[in-house]
Amino acid sequence: MARLTAREIDPLALEHQVCFALATTNRAVLAVYRPLLEPLGLTHPQYLVMLALWDHRKTPGADQSPLSVKQIAAALQLDSATLSPMLKRLDGLGLINRAKNASDERSTDVMLTKRGIALRERALEIPPAVTARLGVELTELENLHQVLTRINAAAVAAGALQYSGVTMTAAKPSLWQRIGYAYGRRLPDSMHSWVAHDLAGEGAIRRHMIRWAIPPLFVLAPFWLLPASLYVHTEMTVPLYAWALVITFALNKVWRRHRLAVHGLDPNLVDVINRQKQARMHEDYARRYGPRPEEAEWQSNSSPF
Repeated sequence: MARLTAREIDPLALEHQVCFALATTNRAVLAVYRPLLEPLGLTHPQYLVMLALWDHRKTPGADQSPLSVKQIAAALQLDSATLSPMLKRLDGLGLINRAKNASDERSTDVMLTKRGIALRERALEIPPAVTARLGVELTELENLHQVLTRINAAAVAAGALQYSGVTMTAAKPSLWQRIGYAYGRRLPDSMHSWVAHDLAGEGAIRRHMIRWAIPPLFVLAPFWLLPASLYVHTEMTVPLYAWALVITFALNKVWRRHRLAVHGLDPNLVDVINRQKQARMHEDYARRYGPRPEEAEWQSNSSPF
């Protein structure tokens, strides 16, 4: 059977749509989870909340720094309005406690009860049971997880969550985390969405330039303390600073690719910015001059996205 070319594939065929495959797979997998979670008294969304709380409990000092509702919402990529009813139900089941933050009454802290902590032992049976029922090799599931994580990060970088009411503010790093991150430190996995948007979203190049325009100032500032005229100071420092900015701009894409890879994200996310610019250019062209001739269309029109 001859292989179909890009032009012979219908880009709107239902069986070629990734969104359809994801939607049907989501329903099927949730159906597998449902009977396994019923003995625990949990729905799948509630199970995800408990996973976030159990994960947090493994971090040092978790008892002294409980998760806030906003932090849980950021980890699950949900808005607070969607999360609140689930927390209320878990509180009613005696699995969690909710309390106002002592330093910020607008924030609500969520803590596991003894019953919620003990439930984790029973939940350990869930992942292997799901894997057995799916009949898929664990390595294949791990590869699928990596692919889906990259797709999710790409969607977030493209602003996919901006219209849904999900705010990214809760996932932002603290001031000290931000400073360390700007110059090479790795942020926790829970901030992957923020990292993807920061390195590949709108304004990524501008943020990179601002961050790397600061260190040369500290290096060159002492030269201005030397006894010399303004002309000499300028001649000594301005050309060097200009070259530093040029090199920073030239290497911005390399650095952003490296930082995405360090965080376990797809380095090709940096191309999201270019794709968005090209899409706007094509839309503007179509508005002014009409659809492009068929022979000028992209050959990638069979993309399932």
